[in-house]
Amino acid sequence: MTRALARGVRLDVGHGTASLSFAVAKRAISLGILPHTISSDIYCRNRINGPVHSLANVMSKFLAIGMSLPQVIACVTANAADSLNLKTKRSSSAWSGCRPDPLYA
Repeated sequence: MTRALARGVRLDVGHGTASLSFAVAKRAISLGILPHTISSDIYCRNRINGPVHSLANVMSKFLAIGMSLPQVIACVTANAADSLNLKTKRSSSAWSGCRPDPLYA
């Protein structure tokens, strides 16, 4: 893992129905292996019935297992924008003009 990270491999948490191990995530974080981005593999069933529910819910799980709020926010804003080469979208204020998701509007 250390060699992969040194080569520039980026880690994304794509939390889906059965794709997140809290034990592995907690251990990795305790070893200083942090995700670059946090995302959700969200679709109708795992949004309504869980375990994903929302990106905010996924973010709270990473707060609960040891990441700081600034780290979590960076994973869903600046780091995500950097991964997509969206340099002008790095700050959370840059996203304020985005249209709301119609499911939650």
